[in-house]
Amino acid sequence: MKLRTIIFTAACVLAAACTQTKTVTLVSYNVGVFHKYTDNSMPEVIALVKEAGAGIVGLNELDSMARRTGERDQLREFAGGMGGWEYNYTPAFDFQGGAYGIGTCADPSLNVLGSYDVALGKHDGSEPRMMSVMNLQDFVFATLHIDHVSAGARMEQAKRAEGWLMHHFAESGKPVFLSGDFNDTPESEVISHMAENWTLISDKGNSHSSDKPEICIDYIFLLNNGAQCEVLDAHTIAASSVADPAAASDHLAKAVTVKIRTQKPSALNPKPLVIPEVKSWEGGKGSMGPLSGRIVAEGEDASAVAELLAGDLQLMGKGGFSIVSGSSKAGDIVLRTVVDESAGEESYTLRVSDRAELCAPARKGLYWSTRTLLQLLEQDDDLPKGSICDEPEYGLRGFMIDCGRKNIPMDYLRNLVKIMAYYKMNTLQVHLNDCAIPKFTDGNWDRMYSGFRLESETFPGLASKDGSYTKEEFKAFQKEAETLGVEIIPEIDAPAHTLAFAHYKKSLGSREYGLDHLDLFNDECYEFMDALWKEYLEGDDPVFYGPRVHIGTDEYSNKDSLVVEKFRYFTDRYIKYVESFGKQACVWGALTHADGVTPVKSEGVIMSEWYNGYAQPRDMKAAGYDMISIPDGWTYIVPAAGYYYDYLDTRMLYDRWTPAHIGREVFDENDPQILGGMFAEWNDHIGNGISISDIHDRVFPAIQTMSTKCWAGARTIIPFDDFEAARGRFSEAPGVNELGREGFAGRTFAGYGYKVTFTVDAAAEEKGTVLSRCDRSTFYLSDPETGRLGFSRDGYLITFSQSLLPGSHSYTVECTSDCTKLYVDGQLTDSLDLIPAVNRVQFAKVSTLVFPLGKVQGFKSKVSDFKVEKI
Repeated sequence: MKLRTIIFTAACVLAAACTQTKTVTLVSYNVGVFHKYTDNSMPEVIALVKEAGAGIVGLNELDSMARRTGERDQLREFAGGMGGWEYNYTPAFDFQGGAYGIGTCADPSLNVLGSYDVALGKHDGSEPRMMSVMNLQDFVFATLHIDHVSAGARMEQAKRAEGWLMHHFAESGKPVFLSGDFNDTPESEVISHMAENWTLISDKGNSHSSDKPEICIDYIFLLNNGAQCEVLDAHTIAASSVADPAAASDHLAKAVTVKIRTQKPSALNPKPLVIPEVKSWEGGKGSMGPLSGRIVAEGEDASAVAELLAGDLQLMGKGGFSIVSGSSKAGDIVLRTVVDESAGEESYTLRVSDRAELCAPARKGLYWSTRTLLQLLEQDDDLPKGSICDEPEYGLRGFMIDCGRKNIPMDYLRNLVKIMAYYKMNTLQVHLNDCAIPKFTDGNWDRMYSGFRLESETFPGLASKDGSYTKEEFKAFQKEAETLGVEIIPEIDAPAHTLAFAHYKKSLGSREYGLDHLDLFNDECYEFMDALWKEYLEGDDPVFYGPRVHIGTDEYSNKDSLVVEKFRYFTDRYIKYVESFGKQACVWGALTHADGVTPVKSEGVIMSEWYNGYAQPRDMKAAGYDMISIPDGWTYIVPAAGYYYDYLDTRMLYDRWTPAHIGREVFDENDPQILGGMFAEWNDHIGNGISISDIHDRVFPAIQTMSTKCWAGARTIIPFDDFEAARGRFSEAPGVNELGREGFAGRTFAGYGYKVTFTVDAAAEEKGTVLSRCDRSTFYLSDPETGRLGFSRDGYLITFSQSLLPGSHSYTVECTSDCTKLYVDGQLTDSLDLIPAVNRVQFAKVSTLVFPLGKVQGFKSKVSDFKVEKI
């Protein structure tokens, strides 16, 4: 058997029986932001924890970058002081420019498998509360700090904490510890309730206040799940030879030393890493063996999925596969749908024995199972034996792309859908119209850029001349996406962002609020919008093919009550209008910004929650809206703009975000009114040189990360570093190579991180002479305007200062995501660096290149020694 190359996570299947034990000391400590009695008591706290021999600590009351404690990352400093321990900071709420929360910190030798931030809610207490959880190789450790005002809130928060831990880890076979400041005494209802499912293993010595301890409110509990754990010592740290506990904090720490049975990895195959992370894995022994080249399809849905799978296997270089029916044999891939009324349409199982059997209750789940299979086969042709049971935590997992401000070619959108499908992302929102942001322009409405990207026969000439989609190709695009499990949600954004409509007919624009606003007091605008929507929605086979459409409704002026009420009327009108064509309406959240009395329909309406100041999520939930979590502070990309994200903070998202986090509001996981999550790519800065390849370089890692956080949610276990190391080794999708990476199929250009070298024995060349071109770029030996070396992409012509030199010379073009460099005979002659945006006024200048590999004929010079290398 060939050397195994499957990517494995440390979170592997554990042996059921083992005689080895481990002794570890657990500490729970409310440290009072290291600031109760001194400016910084961290050295004293570290000394006390070290003296206790702690292996893991739960810390309550921690600041992160807050002004009152010097804008310091307290938990990170503490972890460094402990000798480089691993840590998980869990913010409860924003505070003084940073955050206030809790955290866990562990000796790396304990092997941290994953960390979680769990919302416990605010309830009728004064502050939101959280729980910080670490899943380690041999046990689970959590800490919390529950409400200090309301007994009812404390009970509810304690129940949420224990419920989450029991749901996720009660059957893990490992001890589960819950520590923290419960703000209640041992005889209270909360602590009495804990005794139903937990054993108090810390002592009941008074822990508050540290100088005169009068009550016990800090505890460490052990879940009664049958895991083997022996308590060797339990005490309150009231005295020390290294520091004064009474001066370190207003609480005394609790310490418990336990002996636990270690979890020894078994000989069973460990859990493989695919994206998104699978829910459940039961490892077998050994591997399947060689594939037979047959796909056995049982039923009509299975046959359709088999056709797609066979094509993808071919694109991945796995050879030709025949599709057959009947009985299966060793080496076969078997696809079948099964009746299971209790399972969702996206769920599936994948069982590998001497054959690979993929089963699901619906076509969509069966298709997702093939994405998992293909990712396994990307890593090794010899599949590990075992069983996967998988389904998403959230039903909507998506992405919004701004086509209004930048022409996004249809071929890229089609590739984008294939990529999304490969990572089980199922929703693409296409933002079809938008315009320049007035404050970024000279204020001349006639010269201000606007875009509308869809052919209109009702309003000929409305579609943008610099790029648009025909109605037939857009309809075909939606139908193709549907076969891949991806729904396209078309968006016509109104009544703001509508300058394209005013450019078409000036009377549609508002003189009061700007021509990028429809004049809501003009009946003509309603006639226009009715006709536009009708063109795309009417008929048995409408242009907007899918079940949902997005009507926009964001960022309209709320200058006075009259316009607010008109905006609310407009929103309600077009919700009901698109519903009259059998579509579900989606809207941007704006009804807190547009607070008024005119009713706006909420039942059956989906709201994209992007900024809580425009639509307060809890109010919108109470009003009855279903919500998509797309918070701008977490999930907005605006390339090279200098605000929002240039690239998403994937580590932060992976470690701290799920769709239950909408801005500062944190809801229960799987709240039925939170349908799922999305991220967005906006092209606010028109003309800054950003290319499709620049957009894709930002979008692809976001797709991989967001797919995991929407599919696995808070159950994400694989550590981010393992995920990050592995994700770059996966293809974008079978046959798709928008990154231009070597070793992946479909490469037509060298992407970022590559350099291209060639020798030119120069002859006189006409302006516009091309060396090579592809669908993303063209490289000139003599550019069309200056006759120098240069390149074009996305309508931009970018030239070097260097022309071809007489005679024979070596030229190297080095391409990165922020710079393009030219070397002649090994000497740097040009560096087209990113010029950053300044103060939201001066746009960035981006001069990046993905080097085309499609050589052309017709130049007079002799070109030789052409080679592509990684930088």
